[in-house]
Amino acid sequence: MCDKSGSEKNSYEKIYEVVQQIPKGSVASYGQVAALAGNYRWARVVGYALHVNPDPQHIPCHRVVTKDGNVSKAFAFGGANRQVELLQAEGVQFEDGHVIMEQFQWEPAPRVHHTFEPVWDENSRILILGTFPSVKSRENHFYYGHPRNRFWKVIAGITQSAEPETVEEKKALLLDHQIAVWDVIESCRINGSSDGSIRDVVVNDIPSLLERSGICRIYGNGAKACELYDRYLRERTGIGIEKLPSTSPANASFQLARLLEVWSEILR
Repeated sequence: MCDKSGSEKNSYEKIYEVVQQIPKGSVASYGQVAALAGNYRWARVVGYALHVNPDPQHIPCHRVVTKDGNVSKAFAFGGANRQVELLQAEGVQFEDGHVIMEQFQWEPAPRVHHTFEPVWDENSRILILGTFPSVKSRENHFYYGHPRNRFWKVIAGITQSAEPETVEEKKALLLDHQIAVWDVIESCRINGSSDGSIRDVVVNDIPSLLERSGICRIYGNGAKACELYDRYLRERTGIGIEKLPSTSPANASFQLARLLEVWSEILR
């Protein structure tokens, strides 16, 4: 068995993270997993890692096959026949003994980057973090661009201001009340605007922003922003994050009046 200490342990962890993303009903090749884990030369290492899979229930190693769609004769959790059974149970089809790769090979979402700057200045004291811009926000090149997202209504309401319409008005509203806005994620793989599909995260340099500003309190616009912040940034910043109910239209259980009541806490 390979020694998993040091850098190789890190490679195994990266491999497991990729394999966890392969959806039910799809497969990926060893080389594909290796490339997504950060090194296309790791195809053999992928095999080693999957052979000692520590959690087969949550790391679906049966979804990894050769580039030609062949299953592993040395599948560690029941042999080749068991791997075929597991894949067929998930709807994967075979032809002449191998997976029909043209139909069932996984195509991960493309990497998308955050393309606009945080809103802040030296007087900012509060930082509100989202997860990653929605499709509409990416199109508008600014925060909370979906017409049904209630973020700007909430900020206007808690500051007793007119609801802003232009980007400049939105920036001014935030800065006039010492509020900074950014997102946790700098880039990721995401399907549309679905936070639940976010994978392969690279975070923004929030510690640097905190060093350059007077920000002393951080709030998350929804649970996902808080989860990501706690996972990737909490130890680096030394500042906790307080969860606010999401202003997304998906959070329909929170009516505007209730959002205003809870969000008003940030100004106290």
